[in-house]
Amino acid sequence: MMEWIARRQNKLRSATLAAALALAGGLLTGVGAQGAGSTLYVNIGSASCSDSGSGTQAQPFCHIQAAATQATAGQTVSVTAGTYNEDVSPAASGTSSAPITYTAAAGVKVTGGIEGFALSSRSWITIHGFTVTTTTGPGIYTNGGSNLTIDGNHVTKAGSPNPGQTAAGIQLVGTTNSLISNNLTDYNTDPGIYLSTGSTGNDVNHNVSAFNAEQWQRNAQGINDIASGNTIRFNLTHDNEDSGIQMYPGGDNTLVTANVSYNNGDHGIDDLDVTGGRVIGNTVYHNCTSGINVEGTSGSYLVENNISVDNAVYPAYKGIACSRRAGNIGIYDSAPASTIADYNLVWLTAGSPMYVWNDTSYDSTASLNSATGQEAHGLTAPPGFVSSAGYNLHLVEGSPAIDSANSGASGEQTRDLDGKPRIDDPTVPNSGAGPRTYDDRGAYEFQPATDTQAPTVPQNVRAVANSGTSVTVSWSASTDNVGVAGYDVYRGGSKVGQVGASFLSYTDTTVQPNTAYSYTVDAFDAAGNHSAQSAAASVTTPGGSDTQPPTVPQNVTANATSPTTVTVAWSASTDNVGVTGYDVYRGGTKVGQVNGSTLTYTDPTVQPSTTYSYTVDAFDAAGNHSAQSSAASVTTPAPANLRFDQAGSVATPNTATSTTIAFTSPVASGDLLVGWFAQYSAAGQVRVSDSVNGVWTRAPGNLDFGGSGDIALYYLAGSKAAPGGLTITVSAATGTFLQAAAADYSGAGALDRISMASGNSTQASSGSTAAVPAGELVFAGLQTGASPGSATAGNGFTLRTITGSAEAAAEDLFPSAAGAQTGIFNLPSPADWYAVVATFKGSGSADTQPPTAPTNVRATAASPTSATVTWSASTDNVGVTGYDVYRGGAKVAQVAGSTLTYGDTGLQPNTTYSYTVDAFDAAGNHSAQSAAATVTTPAGSDTQPPTVPQNVTATASSPTSVTVGWSASTDNVGVTGYDVYRGGAKVAQVAGSTLTYTDTGLQPNTTYSYTVDAFDAAGNHSAQSAAATVTTPAGGTHRFVQAGSVATPNTSTTATIGFGRPVAAGDLLVGWFAQYDAAGQVRVSDNINGAWTRAPGNLTFGGSGDIALYYLPNSKAAATLTITVSAGSGTFLQAAAAEYSGVRTLDQIHMQSGVSATASSGATGSVPAGEVVFAGLQTGASPGSVGAGPGYTLRTVTGGAEAAAEDQLAGPAGPQTGTFNLPSSCDWYAVVATFK
Repeated sequence: MMEWIARRQNKLRSATLAAALALAGGLLTGVGAQGAGSTLYVNIGSASCSDSGSGTQAQPFCHIQAAATQATAGQTVSVTAGTYNEDVSPAASGTSSAPITYTAAAGVKVTGGIEGFALSSRSWITIHGFTVTTTTGPGIYTNGGSNLTIDGNHVTKAGSPNPGQTAAGIQLVGTTNSLISNNLTDYNTDPGIYLSTGSTGNDVNHNVSAFNAEQWQRNAQGINDIASGNTIRFNLTHDNEDSGIQMYPGGDNTLVTANVSYNNGDHGIDDLDVTGGRVIGNTVYHNCTSGINVEGTSGSYLVENNISVDNAVYPAYKGIACSRRAGNIGIYDSAPASTIADYNLVWLTAGSPMYVWNDTSYDSTASLNSATGQEAHGLTAPPGFVSSAGYNLHLVEGSPAIDSANSGASGEQTRDLDGKPRIDDPTVPNSGAGPRTYDDRGAYEFQPATDTQAPTVPQNVRAVANSGTSVTVSWSASTDNVGVAGYDVYRGGSKVGQVGASFLSYTDTTVQPNTAYSYTVDAFDAAGNHSAQSAAASVTTPGGSDTQPPTVPQNVTANATSPTTVTVAWSASTDNVGVTGYDVYRGGTKVGQVNGSTLTYTDPTVQPSTTYSYTVDAFDAAGNHSAQSSAASVTTPAPANLRFDQAGSVATPNTATSTTIAFTSPVASGDLLVGWFAQYSAAGQVRVSDSVNGVWTRAPGNLDFGGSGDIALYYLAGSKAAPGGLTITVSAATGTFLQAAAADYSGAGALDRISMASGNSTQASSGSTAAVPAGELVFAGLQTGASPGSATAGNGFTLRTITGSAEAAAEDLFPSAAGAQTGIFNLPSPADWYAVVATFKGSGSADTQPPTAPTNVRATAASPTSATVTWSASTDNVGVTGYDVYRGGAKVAQVAGSTLTYGDTGLQPNTTYSYTVDAFDAAGNHSAQSAAATVTTPAGSDTQPPTVPQNVTATASSPTSVTVGWSASTDNVGVTGYDVYRGGAKVAQVAGSTLTYTDTGLQPNTTYSYTVDAFDAAGNHSAQSAAATVTTPAGGTHRFVQAGSVATPNTSTTATIGFGRPVAAGDLLVGWFAQYDAAGQVRVSDNINGAWTRAPGNLTFGGSGDIALYYLPNSKAAATLTITVSAGSGTFLQAAAAEYSGVRTLDQIHMQSGVSATASSGATGSVPAGEVVFAGLQTGASPGSVGAGPGYTLRTVTGGAEAAAEDQLAGPAGPQTGTFNLPSSCDWYAVVATFK
């Protein structure tokens, strides 16, 4: 990537110079670019096009670059459909008041160049609507400049999947204050969107970034940020080879909020060696490793309001193992010390751990909170997604995430990823915090349904047994006032399945032979209303041909054949038909399977000095399993080669920023280097590295010298060989006293347990670790603050090194006895001391001989997209455990030692691949890779995509459904189907003969955008169609019911408004309320519903009192109702309130104050037509009368016009402003609010 950037910068400098000369030439000849008019046209398909012309509609340019050379501030470059094989490098910048816009009609494709667009030091340019594909570098690349807008583009297939040739979809280098929005970046060979060095202050929002992959190594993200101060929000990232969203060194102070990240090959959101980040309100699901990951030197992080589910519990992602960082949320290394996590929801449907903090695993947020104080408001509960399997991660009614977030979290958004406002679900008690106690956790805000009518009950339910293990249930369709969304199927009262509205049957394959079952079905709609369950249909499955399991295996034994292998053996089971095989379990988890004639299994994945328990079951061809056997336990031995090699210590006599310890004896490959290091008073951490390996690993936990400095254990497991020894460097950020004691060991590796403590006495004790097995290395370190002069080792320990005045020392004990371990040092007199003890497992057996390299490697193309690799068996002094298969130098698979073939799928047609294979044994020794075998896949039979669907329309068929239609595409072989996208995200797939799709479960009074693509049987997809937009109608009739107002003549703590007419269930109550000069907020409640919801924002009477809008979105039914307005102490109270039917969701609000004869609320954001617009007035001078604004109806006003309310029952589309006309100038306080 860096080589490519260097080449790109050279090219951009040349292009910039050429463009500057071209512009200079134009000026010298007196021909300015403005002469072409405000719009320059490009149409490669026009017979009259000319790159030397003026770019008019009559004579357009043939190429975009021709227009880009002439375009100046304020002009638009309009590109007509066609394929443009070129690089586009704009010659000029726009200005803040006159940007340059490049816009594409549907069907424009820029392809084949180094980049589609390359902007060097350009500003105020917009690139909109282009498909950029098959470039050798990034599809859209910027170097320098600011205030760019890259919007609505599809950038795909940038770079090639080879070392040094990968490229991002959209890449910014040194570009600031720019907007990257509404783009689709997919199938690129580096990140879909890449914010590179110096690109700060950018807003990346509403993009979809998916299926990006380098392919030869795991390194392509959906969005990658290595620059500071950016905002990444409202994006959808999924199915990327590496993390969905990544902040790497340089990406400090980034806000990542309201994104959805799922099914990525590493983390959902990854933060490494970055500080000051905020991860707020995201939904993270089903990623290969820890869902939200903060590690390395990262710190000062805030992680709040996220939903993270089912991450890091799956074995592999597209052949890449997931056994790396664990947990739905993982806070590692130095990050825990300054990270705050709260209000997150985590859940696992299988596996563990739920959460990792400071390298300790927790199975719930409650246990994490008990141990660390973090996640005081965290939840461990199923999230309530609409469909996990379909990746519809919206919330359903009843989700614990609803109304439970902290709206005061820094970076929390007022709208969700769909653009929906925060809304109070009246069926859920508010348990959140902040100015709104009803924000939902995660990226989506649940929108309560206004439809309360359930579908009819399904009729004619039948259940038919297809076999002993299969039953099909069928029924007649239900009806609903809006539309049936689907059906739930129940067996014996428990739900076993769910199908969409177009399906009237369900096949249950979880039944048993010769068993009676009872089924019922209910119907539900998009609002979540369920019908009653149907009458029951009963069925009895026929008897199966074999239901008898084998007998339980007997005489199970487990023997440790080395420190890292265990062989399990058992006696044969019997079966009425025959034993097919055996499953072997370790600690209850299956680790192996063998055939029925094999009665042993060797487990090569164990650790030295560790106790394991094994059981075995038997199974037959019918899938019947016996019970598991009695358990056999075994403890693996310690490695035979655990050995102390050398040690050293240092204490600087004066302040310094660094000091060293020299290990002069050879350091063997694989050795463990470990030490206890201190800096006395500098800011930040003590740092440790060496001259051969670089930076060491910092262990969890630290101490300090009475509140200053830093004391920590660092280690380096698996050192590189250093025949001449190595030098350890200890450093701090500023001059301070440095102390250290370190040692070198052979045969030790993984850190197991650690404990540390401080005190002032003659005996320094580290405190006890948790219990460890026998045979581990026990290392103890000492730091003192008073130079006691000497120190001796604790009982059983050997003192390995000590400084001259005992400022630092180290001792060890090995092999350990089983149990807790404590390090002790004896001092000659009381002194302040800081002690640590750490245990390390053995690094493996004494086997260092690798297998022989595989021979006779061959690769054969099995199809245009697959190849088969075969080889001859290797040999080993102990035994071959398995083989690794490499494609182009990158490992793609691992197979067992008995397997000599591998089938590689997902390849590209007509492409050459190179394969090698190595062999490895149980000790981890790998042979050299084999000689390479090459193969070229045959050309695919069909590489031509269908044409783009035309005439796409979107029609609102109800307030909650939209029907999308289009004209048929054509294809050289045949159209297989169509994908339908809403807002860039796929929502459906239909067959090639279907030209409509009805999208249900939408929100009333909301605008949506749809596109369609076509695909064929070979998987070729057309470009997406031009977008069709639609606004759903308001969900019901809006009706004003009643209103009232009050102004107290004297100071009081309460006042009331009576609604004398009946209040219907579900009605909206809303008002504008004021208290003049009491401390605290004005408060509002009623005698039927209790406390009302306070809307965002407030005003005051010149700095005192409180004026706010309150509302109750879903009132209970009441014959009459009394509203109570109150304050904390006596004051003047004023209020105006109203009741409406048919609305309840707050959409937009705006308020302001002034002194004049016209009171104006100021304008809201734009809203669709049909919303109820409520406006309220408070005055401070009793003007005596008030008139409604244009288009409004005055509903209530107090006698002196202290308070009033007006409305429009069906406001026009656009911003809304409430105005009141007063008889004379006075101080006023006005609000306008719109409701769906």
